[in-house]
Amino acid sequence: MQNKGFIKFLAVALTLICCFYLSFSVATSYVEKQAEKMDEQDLKLLLDWFSEHKDDKLNFIAKEAIKFEVKKANTVGDLLQTALNLLKKS
Repeated sequence: MQNKGFIKFLAVALTLICCFYLSFSVATSYVEKQAEKMDEQDLKLLLDWFSEHKDDKLNFIAKEAIKFEVKKANTVGDLLQTALNLLKKS
């Protein structure tokens, strides 16, 4: 009976740890669903652009524009849409 407080503490700590790790599963499934929503053409456009411009150095103004657009994105879907919009403009 003397360790009753310790057992309660241990149970609460393990519950919190489990919830923490489960949150990663929820976040991963959300990102995977967003990625599945991208159609094949958009994905091909992104991959082609990255393969063509992997060695290019963007100028300062382009980098700042990209940073500004990325900061405006609230979700992963918004971020992907922003990337596609930037690629279609160039």
